Amino acid sequence: MFSRFPKFSFSNTAYRQDAIDDATLGKGPIPSNESNIAPHIDTILALMRRFANSHHVQRVACHSLSNLAMQVNAADLIIQKVITFVLFFKRFFFLMIGGFQSIKKAMTNFHNDHKVCWLASSAVWNLARPPANRALIGSEGVHLMLQAIYEHRYREKVVNTAIGSLSNLSLQSDLKDIIGQSENVDILIAVMSQFTMQKSVSVMTSGASLLANIAVSGLSLAKTFFCVLKILMTLLTWQVTDDETIFRNTCAALNNLVSADGFLEHFLQARGIECVFEFFGHNSNDLYSSLLENCLVSVDANSTTKTTSLHLACFHGKLNVLKYLYSQNPDFDLSGVDDNRMTLLDYAISQHQTEIVRFLSRCGATQHSRNASEIDDELKSAMYDGKMVLDNVKLKVQVAVSEVLSEFPMDLCKYMLKFQHNLDLLESVLTNVLIETKNFFLSENNNFCNFEPAPLFKKFSTIFVCKQHSVGESIFP
Repeated sequence: MFSRFPKFSFSNTAYRQDAIDDATLGKGPIPSNESNIAPHIDTILALMRRFANSHHVQRVACHSLSNLAMQVNAADLIIQKVITFVLFFKRFFFLMIGGFQSIKKAMTNFHNDHKVCWLASSAVWNLARPPANRALIGSEGVHLMLQAIYEHRYREKVVNTAIGSLSNLSLQSDLKDIIGQSENVDILIAVMSQFTMQKSVSVMTSGASLLANIAVSGLSLAKTFFCVLKILMTLLTWQVTDDETIFRNTCAALNNLVSADGFLEHFLQARGIECVFEFFGHNSNDLYSSLLENCLVSVDANSTTKTTSLHLACFHGKLNVLKYLYSQNPDFDLSGVDDNRMTLLDYAISQHQTEIVRFLSRCGATQHSRNASEIDDELKSAMYDGKMVLDNVKLKVQVAVSEVLSEFPMDLCKYMLKFQHNLDLLESVLTNVLIETKNFFLSENNNFCNFEPAPLFKKFSTIFVCKQHSVGESIFP
């Protein structure tokens, strides 16, 4: 297979890379017999040591080792290989240098060469498949892969193979703990986020596998938990038909995260409910469905009844989650019902979530299907308090309008106070009114040609906020 390898003088870097590849990899199949493989491994490792300063040799050798390591018996031989050298004074010295050490040396010497790092990481990925080899690669391999990811974080092939290596290494508990350290997770999540935006299926297939393995250990990912779930939710929405391994890994990662602290809050905050139901709409694989149904069950939802993250935030009394989701989706219909024919208030009332009820009432929610007898005095008081705050805000808006925009035509003032949704007032209605006001002034008097809505909007907003704080109340306390 490697019969032509020694014929090249690798100290001469003028040889074409493809010629070196052909000479190294040969044209025939990889030998399956151990006695046939061993001499080739000897040759590769000896040449890696002899031409340690040639990046051409290191690239080719790492490529060859990666291909050979696809076979378990070859991977074992590469890791454990003993190389014999003839040194000075015709004396034989036996030097223990396994394949991983040679790969490590190549990556260390040529850490700036993305091709060496790519092919070397690929070799480590395959070498780490047999469980016994992971301990021999050890923490050195973990740090080597993390360094390659950091230095070549914009190189898709390097990141893909290095994360793949970490995924295999993470199957050993002590190495998983190292990978799961917060500073390492931060690097991995930052890189994965980047390739998620680029829609790199290869990188994120490996990435989802690594996340699934890390999640099993129950490591604390509080710092990056939300980012992890956002990545996984995004992967669920991808339309991939040629290789669905990415979905298997993503669903497995989500299933493994269910028992982690804070899963409920972060899952809802990442709009996990909507993403799961969207995934069900274009994928019917039984394995994926089973894994995702477990996620739904953990948050008191099921796959046959479609609902939203906002509805479940109300059910579980997660006020901060609800506020976040509502601020990100201000057009959400507070009176909307899910497949259970229940509104947000229905869910909150059913679990006696007083603060949720008060907040929804402040936002103008009034629709629910509960009988008066099902609502106790505490919930009624919360509804009343919320409505009073909302009415007070409306009044303060009217006063602010009358003070700041006293010269406006009456029709425009009336228009400003007619809004369907209280949170749309400053964001939508007022902006449109100011635009119309500008047009009005331009048509009536050319002295107002320099009129701009932004300063007036700022002035109005300042008065509006001050007046809310003066009474110690607002929609978002």
